[in-house]
Amino acid sequence: MRTPETHILRPRLRSFVRVATAIATGVTILLLSLVATAQEDDSMAAFLAYMGIDENKLASLDADPILVEISVADRSRQAAFAGLIRVPEDGAKLFFGSAPGAPPMIIEPEASGYFSNPAALKNLAPLELGEDDYEVLAECKPANCRFKLDAQGIQEARSIDWKAADAHRRFLDIFQGFLLQVVSQYRKQGMEGLPTYADKTQPFPVARGITLLAGEADPLLRLYPTIQKALTSAPPVASPASPASPASDRILWSISDFGYRPTLSVDRVIVRRGPDNKNLGGIIALENLYSNHYLAGRLQIGGALRRVSASGASTNYFWILDQILFDDKLGGIKRNLLSRGLKSNLSDRLKAIRQEGLALKSTASPTKEP
Repeated sequence: MRTPETHILRPRLRSFVRVATAIATGVTILLLSLVATAQEDDSMAAFLAYMGIDENKLASLDADPILVEISVADRSRQAAFAGLIRVPEDGAKLFFGSAPGAPPMIIEPEASGYFSNPAALKNLAPLELGEDDYEVLAECKPANCRFKLDAQGIQEARSIDWKAADAHRRFLDIFQGFLLQVVSQYRKQGMEGLPTYADKTQPFPVARGITLLAGEADPLLRLYPTIQKALTSAPPVASPASPASPASDRILWSISDFGYRPTLSVDRVIVRRGPDNKNLGGIIALENLYSNHYLAGRLQIGGALRRVSASGASTNYFWILDQILFDDKLGGIKRNLLSRGLKSNLSDRLKAIRQEGLALKSTASPTKEP
């Protein structure tokens, strides 16, 4: 039997339950928000700690970049440098060149081109080697060659009559076929399809260099799980990226001069959106699959970074990490020369990215950067 009090209490109880449920839901959302914010702040702290940059340096950054040397396991064969510069925006356009098909903004090659899928000889039509390359190739021997090739490539180079008028053309044809094979085998087999350099006494698999450098960058790569996974996976069939769809996976050849002679490199270019994080934006990685001089491995990574203050104001940055594994031990003088060249090159690249950002902003809006 229901009493009048029962009629009164039940609506009140239902109201109380609704209010309690709403409060609990609100508290849960608040707690989740606080946890997410804490995780994002932890990610930012981990990033700055890896770079060796404190909050004061970050706050004072403007037109000139901060450049730092990252510690490595073996200074006799490795070098790693990082840099950070302030930019006016963190848009995806900062990852790409000024025109379709241009190399990404984090490198400044003298010549370059992308491989189609499948790779085709026409992709390498603009490629030319220098006279210095042909001079060292004429003296190339197994385990003693100043041009990086696998065992078969060295054998084919030795089969050429270097005094013949068509010697250069013959080797270039062989070399272009070798590069197409590197790309095709990598796309089919992943790291197992990469070549093993036979130019030194100890053969060196390219995959070993990738694994070593990715391992040393692990504290940073853990913040970007999509890139970390991609570095050790075979590339998917991919279409060219665009600023409107900032995710791609392509293979690029380029020629750059950062040492004693221009170096040809073949790199996998991976662009991914950043993690779901207010501080860490999009990221790009260049994973070296082949180089004809100096390098046993190279991993270049760059990305957008945003610092949000307590008031909600944001400041945007762009960063680059350049890790190099040399193919031989470096003496102090040679290492210092290469280090200065690499740091100068890194500074120039960051300044170019800032200028690209300023140009993009001036096109979009007449207001100046604060």
